[in-house]
Amino acid sequence: MRVSSLAAAAVILASACAAPGYEGKLQSWVGRSNAELVDVWGEPGDVLVDKDGRTVFVYATVRTETIGGKSMTTTDPLTGQPVTLSKPTRVETYWCKTSFTLGEDEHVIAYTYDGNDCSGHGR
Repeated sequence: MRVSSLAAAAVILASACAAPGYEGKLQSWVGRSNAELVDVWGEPGDVLVDKDGRTVFVYATVRTETIGGKSMTTTDPLTGQPVTLSKPTRVETYWCKTSFTLGEDEHVIAYTYDGNDCSGHGR
C-alpha cells in the first residue's frame, strides 16, 4: 500500500509540474481528500451533486476595480457640509469559479474552472 501511495504522490507532483499556473495548482489537488481541500480552501461556497451522484465543492470569488474617474467637491444642501462626489470612468468586474468533484472515497477526482480572474488564484 505504501508503494501505491508513493506512486500516486509522484503522479500528482509530475502533473503539477507539467501544467503551469492555475491549471497546475488545481491538478495538484487531484487525489487529495476533501478534508485537505477544506483545510486550505475553506468551506465551499456551495456543495452540489452532479448527474452521476458525485459531490462537487464550488468556490467562487468576485471583485471589482474602479479605473480612472473624476471627483468634485460640493456642499450638501441639507447639512451645509462639504461632500466629495466621485464618478469612475469604468468599473471592471473580475471573477473565478472553481469546482472540485469528489469520488466515492471523498478524494478529488476532477476539477473545472471558469472566469476572467482565475490565473491569480490558487490557495
